[in-house]
Amino acid sequence: MKQNILIIVVIALTISTVNCQPEYTSGFVLVENRNRFLSNNQQQSCAALGNPEKNGVVCDSCYDYKGCAKGNSLEVLPCAKNQFCIPGVDGGNAECSFTQRSECIPRSIPCTVDDDYLPDPYNCTHYHFCRKGANNSIKLSCPSGYSFNAYDPVRGKECQRNFCSNLECSPNTLARYEKSKKYYAYCQTHTIVMFKCPKNYNFNGTNCEFVCPDVGNFPHENSRYKIPNNRIYDRYYWCDESYMPVVRFCEENEYFNNEFLQCLTREDPVETPSK
Repeated sequence: MKQNILIIVVIALTISTVNCQPEYTSGFVLVENRNRFLSNNQQQSCAALGNPEKNGVVCDSCYDYKGCAKGNSLEVLPCAKNQFCIPGVDGGNAECSFTQRSECIPRSIPCTVDDDYLPDPYNCTHYHFCRKGANNSIKLSCPSGYSFNAYDPVRGKECQRNFCSNLECSPNTLARYEKSKKYYAYCQTHTIVMFKCPKNYNFNGTNCEFVCPDVGNFPHENSRYKIPNNRIYDRYYWCDESYMPVVRFCEENEYFNNEFLQCLTREDPVETPSK
């Protein structure tokens, strides 16, 4: 009986410990001169020594190394200040050096959003924040056991507790980021550019497509529309009970107000563009 009670207590404590871990959390800024980033294919195991019976040293991260004894990993130790771990060649031992490996340099990415987040195209446990008007991002990392929340990365919930996979794409193609409906990438030969669809738009494999969130009027991403008579009209989406979007137009001297979600009269007439 006492044994059964003990088992129940242990299980309860285990569940309690797991539940104490938040489902979402914030990340932290990657410091330029102390980045511990290594993707899975860059982190070495003892198998890199080439012989399971061999003793030696391999890199555990950009700044750490670990000993190996007949295939078993030993304690992880840091390199000296301002030194980096350089993997051995052809089964040789790793060593610490003042030469920095290119893959250990924290990489910013081009900003394609304002005051918003983008996933890192090379490591799903990293992500980026783009200030309004910035050309390059601020690099951030999720805590251990967390990955970027590509579904709804609001402040304080940028990281979620789950497994993730890195982006895979071919040159000169568009690719969805994991299973996200918002994030996608343009894969170039030597770089990847991340994008995010606007509010109420989802990536359909080719472009960002408007999706009705409710019944009513909603902003059009490209609201200004020039018709054949050279007049410019504001357009917007109307969503009915079937949730099928229909493009509608404001009158000539009206504009679509994104706050009130309706066409309002302009104070000044719309200028007719010159031919």
